[in-house]
Amino acid sequence: WIYRTGDRVRYLSGGQIEFLDRKDNQVKINGYRVEPGEVEHMLKAYPGVQHAAVVVAAGEEGFQGLVGYFTAGERMDTSAIQSFLRRQLPRYMAPGHLIQVDEWPLTANGKIDRKRLPPVFAPVIAASADDQTGSPEEKILYKLAGELMGKTALSGQEDFFWLGGDSIKAIQLCSRLFNQGFKLDVKEVFAFPVLEQMARCMRPVRVLPSQGIVEGRVPLTPIQIDFFQRGLRFPHHYNHSVLISSATPVDPGILYRVLEQLLLHHDALRLGFVPDGDTYKQYNYGDAVRPHFRTIDLKDADNPELIRLGESGKAQESLLLGEPPLMRTILFKGRKEDQILLIIHHLLVDGISWQILLEDLNRLYADAVAGRTPSLPLKTNSFKSWSEGLVRYSRSRDFEQEIQFWRKICGDLEKAPANKTSSIASGARDHLFMELEEAATKQLIGPVHKVYNTDINDFLLAALAAAWRLTFREDKLAVMLEGHGREDILKDLNINRTVGWFTAVFPVLLNGGTDNTHLSGVLVTTKEMLRSVPNRGVGFGIAAYLRPDLLQWSPEIRPDIVFNYWGQFEQPEMESEFSILDEYHGDTRHPDEVPDFALAFSGMVRGGRLEIEIRFDTACFSREEIQALSGHYHQTLTDLIRHCMAQEGPALTPSDLGYKGLSLEEYQDFFE
Repeated sequence: WIYRTGDRVRYLSGGQIEFLDRKDNQVKINGYRVEPGEVEHMLKAYPGVQHAAVVVAAGEEGFQGLVGYFTAGERMDTSAIQSFLRRQLPRYMAPGHLIQVDEWPLTANGKIDRKRLPPVFAPVIAASADDQTGSPEEKILYKLAGELMGKTALSGQEDFFWLGGDSIKAIQLCSRLFNQGFKLDVKEVFAFPVLEQMARCMRPVRVLPSQGIVEGRVPLTPIQIDFFQRGLRFPHHYNHSVLISSATPVDPGILYRVLEQLLLHHDALRLGFVPDGDTYKQYNYGDAVRPHFRTIDLKDADNPELIRLGESGKAQESLLLGEPPLMRTILFKGRKEDQILLIIHHLLVDGISWQILLEDLNRLYADAVAGRTPSLPLKTNSFKSWSEGLVRYSRSRDFEQEIQFWRKICGDLEKAPANKTSSIASGARDHLFMELEEAATKQLIGPVHKVYNTDINDFLLAALAAAWRLTFREDKLAVMLEGHGREDILKDLNINRTVGWFTAVFPVLLNGGTDNTHLSGVLVTTKEMLRSVPNRGVGFGIAAYLRPDLLQWSPEIRPDIVFNYWGQFEQPEMESEFSILDEYHGDTRHPDEVPDFALAFSGMVRGGRLEIEIRFDTACFSREEIQALSGHYHQTLTDLIRHCMAQEGPALTPSDLGYKGLSLEEYQDFFE
């Protein structure tokens, strides 16, 4: 018989029960309930460790963190032990510090006197970037992470993702560290999100990527091949653009020289495309490419806004794939302010590229105006190197291990029932916006994820699946997901500051549950499905477009719904008086172009609020249907946030414990 004694135990293979500790030994760390006995048990499992004790250490400003003490027969490498614990435990359970002791301080009863254990000093309480404590790596990491997150002081025990970090901010952090002479891989940010542990992964940059001008043939990447296979009627007119305002007059000569430097530094801006049968070949045209730049004076115009819109529209239509640069810049000189219009073909850039370009534009212009020698950080590996690396990777054994996963996904899509998007697209488009309140957004990018160890994509997609079921009574939703695609799959390549179109697009099948399914169940199911995707989906495009011999991908089974979360987009840090305008500046795509998808969700956090634009084909959806979907989406997302904020402790799922091959049902049966 088993009685509710309050003891924590575990079953052994022979059926015996091993006593661990009392249930009332639980401690609460940053909102999580933790059993020190479980952590001690895992610490003692490391080879060579004899005995262990785990306690809570308190620091300044209410900081709390776990500290592990242990004895061993010889001196042990604590960093190796911490790496082991990070692999075996959820990140909130891994001690931030490990201290080896020669012998235990004991009480009169012969038990460990935890109050007399050696204290933890300054590294537990790393504060401002100006602090003199900590290693050089810690100082620079805390400083750069604080700047990125808008924090003035960070502790070494802070979790990067609980601070509001995401995969895009991880790329930005690694890029800024590279500029300071340190190398850190994005996958290491995910593996060691606690800043103090992350700092231990940093190492000096010893081999620099080539800083020369790139030119010559460049293989098409999977997303570029996909672009040319879409059958677009107007492939030349498929742009990204941004309109920038300046409160002070912009010097046309300085701006032109800045554009020259951008073209030389960012090799992808010099790409051009030549027809090759039913596809295109891609070339980098080297330093022969010059900026396409115009200045239009509107100070004395009777209707300056009409002229600006007309010239902007003509510029959007003017790009030709075979005539680089596929970039246009117009400086509008106005009575009250100057405006800069930047247009770049989508084949050359993605969202992260724009962040890089805008930061560099402002840095170069501010330097020139201030009389400083304009300079940019070192170049990372080129888009050409990445593209060539993908071809090699597609032939590797590592990649071929992914194929079975994508074959199963394609099989699931073939069996999925048809839904609302199965009708033929007409090309008529409409759109609306769904916005989340500032307070809820703040919770969404931070504290809500402590309960189920989730990220923002888990929430957004789970809420969408539930909202879809409520709106259309369909419990399955096939979606093409867009990710940044800048994954650490190519050894020794650093593309954190590389401009180009790296986007990864891959299919998933979401499950919105049933009328009896709690939203938390939809969230956990969505999370586990996303965690099962290898390398965040970048391998799908490689399989579909670089190795069609391994994966038969048919456009007929491609979901006609796409979802993309762009991340947190705030105004770049600008020394000048530049700011980005949210005003219409011409059609980035031809108005008669066939839409890529019948339904597209595009989300970002801007101005402290989550905004999701919903674009839809009017042949598939009425505006009333999309308004209903948007309302349900807002409600399910809000309900999910409220549910998680009301929970006291964490709820682990298979992926938290490394059980990627275990289904949720098997996992629950095991613990029941």
